[in-house]
Parts: sequence; C-alpha cells; structure tokens
Amino acid sequence: MAATTGASIQTFLDHPFFNRTFILPPNPLTGRTTPFKASYCDYGYHNPSDPSRERVLLHFGPLMATRLLHVAKHFVAARHHIRIIDIDRPGFGGTDAIPTAERMAIWREVVPALLTSLSIAHLSAITAHSGGTVYAVDFLLSHPSFLLPTTSTTPTLLALGAPWILPSRSSATAAWLTQQLPSPVLRQADAARILVERYVDPVVGVSTGFSGAIGRSMRVISGSLGSVAAAPAPSTDEEMAPLDAEGGEWSAARQFELRVISGLGEKISKEGAKGLGEEAVVLMYKEGAGGWGDWGDYDVAVPRVVEGLRAAGRRLEVRVFWAEKDMMVGDAGTKGPRWFAGCWRGGWDEVLEYGETAVEGADHDTIWDLHRRSAREVYGRVGWVGEEGEEGGS
Repeated sequence: MAATTGASIQTFLDHPFFNRTFILPPNPLTGRTTPFKASYCDYGYHNPSDPSRERVLLHFGPLMATRLLHVAKHFVAARHHIRIIDIDRPGFGGTDAIPTAERMAIWREVVPALLTSLSIAHLSAITAHSGGTVYAVDFLLSHPSFLLPTTSTTPTLLALGAPWILPSRSSATAAWLTQQLPSPVLRQADAARILVERYVDPVVGVSTGFSGAIGRSMRVISGSLGSVAAAPAPSTDEEMAPLDAEGGEWSAARQFELRVISGLGEKISKEGAKGLGEEAVVLMYKEGAGGWGDWGDYDVAVPRVVEGLRAAGRRLEVRVFWAEKDMMVGDAGTKGPRWFAGCWRGGWDEVLEYGETAVEGADHDTIWDLHRRSAREVYGRVGWVGEEGEEGGS
C-alpha cells in the first residue's frame, strides 16, 4: 500500500486490510444457535511465505472499540515487521450487537476463533487502551496458550495505555460523574453525550469537551468527531524533538496519523456505533460482576492470570503507560494508578514482570499517539527495523 495523501484518506480507510469480516459459527454448547459476525483489521507486516517472521500484536481498543483508531500506524508497523489485529467489539462497525451480559462471553469465543482462523498460534504482544484493558485481562485469563512459549527469546508483552480503573478505585472526577448516570441514560449514547456536555464538562472544567474515550466516542455518534478526536499537532519543536532525533519516520508518521484521525468520523458514522451505550454500561460496572466475568476487578484477576501462566508454562512482561494528566483514571502516580500497579506486584517474578512509565505530555486520549513514547517503545520492543536477516524482538 503506497503512502496516502490527505485527499485520499477515505480510500485509505476503505482498504481491505482494515475491512475484514469473520463469521463465528453457532455454538450449541453455549446455546448460541445463530452465527456471529465480527469486523476486524489485519494490517502492518505480512509474510505469507514465512509467517514465523511476523510479530503479531493483538489490540483491544478503548470505549469506542472501533477497529479503525490505529490504522494510521500501518506503515510504521510494517516497517517494524509487526502485524496488528484489531477487532470491532459488539455493536461497532460490522460486528453484531449483543446484550450487555453476553459481551464478555462472546468475546471469549470470537478472539481465539479468529486468531486460529488466521493461523496465529502465538502473540508477540497484546496491547490495550483504557477500557480495552478489561477485555485484554479476560483474554489472558481464558486463553494463556496464545502467549509465546518459554522457548522464545522474550515473553509476550502486555502493554497497557491508560488502563481503565473503576472510579471507586481512582476517585477520578470525570469517570465518577459519568458513573452516576443511570444505565438507561448510558445506553442512549446521544442523550448521555448531551448530559455530559451540559452538566459534567462545566464541573470538571474541560474546555474542549469531556475527556477520555467517553467524550470522543459520544461525539462520533453525533457526527462531530472531527473537531474533537483530531488531536492538535505538536505545538513546539521540543515536543517533536524525540521523534526527529530518531530520523524523520516518526514525525512524518504522526502527521499522517493526524490526517487519518480527522477523517475517521465519516466512516465510523456510516458504519454505526450502536454498541456504545452497552459498552459504557459494562465499563462503568453498572450491571455488577457479570459485566466483567466472574473476576470482578484486577486484584482478583491478576492472581488468576498468574495461576494460568504457571499452568500453561508461559511468562508475561507487563508494561503500563500512564498519562501525565488523566481525568478518567487519575494522573500518573495518583491513587488509581498506584492501586493498579499494586495488583500486578505480587512477587511473581518467575512468570510475570511488571514495569510502568509516566508519559510526559500525554492525556487519556493520546497515550498511544505516535508523538508519545508509548508506541515507539512497544514497536521497538516487539519488532525490528532492517533487512530480513537483521532480526530482533521476540
């Protein structure tokens, strides 16, 4: 795929890499009598003649849960020999809608079935943004066999950007106020957007609208994503310096990313995002423990993940990137992030290694943007740049 100019962003977004469909057959064992359709992306580096050279990265997106949020990273991923899989969650894009209580259960079927259909046996990395962390952790609990075996030079990387934390753990103002909205209101995405803009934004003092994936997602539904989701270009030479110091690749990639983001609203609006309300209900824990499976929260889930790693003979490297300023889960180093880190630091070094980084200048929305260090560090850790023989990564 050739590099794309601003005039052909929609053509870029319509590329088959970003518009694939998977059909999950009926499952009589669970009582599901009809097929389930899921739309997904499969982009970056592909090597059909030698798939072992692909470094496969499975991404779990934030509340908006659209597969398209990171497709601008296609060229950078391809150069680093990284293949990215990103799936629309229920009710987004071409993925079938499903009731709240069934979202996590169907995802336990869809993700491994899709990976198997693509002949992907192991993942070099699993990444997540905000609410996608809930689904990523549940995947680890259910399917540790997809992690790299211990014979690999490095373990699978779990990289989390601004991981979602319940407001009761973080005391983050914006998330707490949103959690107070009744479930019927959250299920009506446009009504929730109006309430948030009218009553929550003035309280938390956000001049450009509700922070985080919630604000971005609700504005997509109303057709106004362009002015909100298109993060401003870096305003100072200093902010771009880390990219330019490595060469022009990252700087150019960031500018392309901005153009793609500005064009997402039209395509996402056409495809639909009727699952937004149900997704918000799940992430805000409005329906009780059923919404997050039987584990309820990370302090229960992580010890179970460790048990699964030991039983499967796997290891996991966990790297968390916190935003310097984050009204959804708390700023780096505050109550919520400290609690989250404590869940992973349990003396399990033989199977689980934990590390975290505060990303200067980042907020909840921009933690994975290409002008932040997060994506660069993950791509450098997982993939490699150079000739086919100059291999690195896992």
